[in-house]
Amino acid sequence: MPANNPTPDSYSTSERRTEADDDLARYFSESPGNGTPGNLDDDDRQIGRRLAEARVAADLTPRELADHLGVKQSTIARWESGERSPRGQRVSKLAGILGVSLSWILVGRGVEPAASVDDVVQLRAELRLARDRLDDVVSELAVIDKRLAALNDD
Repeated sequence: MPANNPTPDSYSTSERRTEADDDLARYFSESPGNGTPGNLDDDDRQIGRRLAEARVAADLTPRELADHLGVKQSTIARWESGERSPRGQRVSKLAGILGVSLSWILVGRGVEPAASVDDVVQLRAELRLARDRLDDVVSELAVIDKRLAALNDD
């Protein structure tokens, strides 16, 4: 083996390949013969589901994600529905924009979104309720302030 190609045993602890790295390597090495990556146990629908989950967790609309990537919104819709999968550098850009790992998008392992879709929906509902309560308090304070100003004028 050439000296400039380290063996897995020569990697430091921080450089050791993770299970996600191995899955990703297998994803690209198990080509079905037409030059496209193999799918391991994943299909385009699962990749699309993960993309949608990560987009929602990143609080982006399909339009915003499309704008970040320089693609049409319909392309995002096809990816998320599993009709097609992003390829090449688009996957890498998606990972960066969405804050997930490349391996998580492709094979479901690695750095995933910080919150699940259900968590995000729940948190948004709680935030709406808190804002409504805050609006009520601000309105109440305005009424008290007017009453106080009226008493000071007398």
